[in-house]
Amino acid sequence: MTNEQIIANSAVAAGIFTQEEAEAYFSHGMRLPIHTFAEWKNHGYMVKKGEHAALVVSIWKPKTSKRKKDEKNVEADKEENSGFFLTTAYLFTKNQVEAIKTA
Repeated sequence: MTNEQIIANSAVAAGIFTQEEAEAYFSHGMRLPIHTFAEWKNHGYMVKKGEHAALVVSIWKPKTSKRKKDEKNVEADKEENSGFFLTTAYLFTKNQVEAIKTA
């Protein structure tokens, strides 16, 4: 099960979205409008002051480890995937965010 599926199933179970709403988003190739604080910030939004996460869910995150420098390998500084681990994601809906005002 992918992280998107985990989030969608949890959002439907929590009553944030109906099954039909979730399917409508996915049928149009879109993600549900429920993201982490950092994702909303990357999209140009900020979480409103005092808001708490609408959904707290465990998702999979890739482990990365830096390879040690090796004299024989020039590309030794690259990160490599060494598996996955469960982490807690705090997700906010579009009703909990507002556009970042630029000065």
